Amino acid sequence: MRHLALLASCLLLLAAPATGQESLALRETLACTGRVVLLGDLLAAGSAGALDARRVAQSPAPGETALLDRERLARQLADWGWTGRLSGPAQVKLHTPGVVVALAPLANAVRAELTARLDSLGLRLSGEVEGWPAELVCAAPRLQWRLALPDGQPRANGSARLTLTDAVGFEQVLELAFPCARPLRVGVVTAPLPRGARLGEWREEERDAFHISGEPLPLAALPGALISEPLRAGEVVTRRNARPAPLVKAGREVEVRLERGGVTVSLRGIAREDGALGELVGVKHLDGQVQRRYRVAGPGLVVPSYLSQPGGSS
Repeated sequence: MRHLALLASCLLLLAAPATGQESLALRETLACTGRVVLLGDLLAAGSAGALDARRVAQSPAPGETALLDRERLARQLADWGWTGRLSGPAQVKLHTPGVVVALAPLANAVRAELTARLDSLGLRLSGEVEGWPAELVCAAPRLQWRLALPDGQPRANGSARLTLTDAVGFEQVLELAFPCARPLRVGVVTAPLPRGARLGEWREEERDAFHISGEPLPLAALPGALISEPLRAGEVVTRRNARPAPLVKAGREVEVRLERGGVTVSLRGIAREDGALGELVGVKHLDGQVQRRYRVAGPGLVVPSYLSQPGGSS
């Protein structure tokens, strides 16, 4: 039992911080090799026992220099219960070695990832990615990176956050900006049209939806659309400047097409109002005199209102 007690006392002495009048000497400079500076890293001579493994400062960023004040360090040691003498320079110069990382390969990889992410959202990268530093300095040349887009779909002026982590563990965050487009097939008038005209000739083009004023009319709704404000050649036909020609007329019989158990069922009804493609109209069933609202899907054809708009613009 006496041997066990002696062993326990020795272990306690090893684990406890030094509290006597030991003398510690600080080095002049320290080349940081990690993200944090430990007390033991700063010592040119002496030891504070278990306190040597305590963190005393954050390493400066790669390629940068910082100064650690001796008096501040002495106060920190006193707070930890160490009462010895701290000697050395008034300030220790901390420096983290850095290497310049080639930006071009990283920028190309990020651009490829961003292009793929935008494509999955139905968008297109339409210009250069900006926000790169003039020089990228890291603690090690090998990097891991993570690209994050903000919540919600990017607009014409998009942004992304690029987090870079080098092999030592230093992290940098870059805020990138980029232009993007939402390509859309739309109808464009080929000649000037006055208010009240019917759309006869038009051509289909791909345009950027972010730069179209108003919601473009679906291509299927263009023939015969009524122009509600004057249009110049090359303008996009939208719900703001044109109204689709009605495919369902009030008082006319329509087909009500339903899906029941995977089987298509057609009923007949009477439209209570005019309706263009995609619009909701009231229909009175011929067989039961029940009236419901349906979505116009074609000439004389309606479907349940919960179905997506046919021939939509997205």
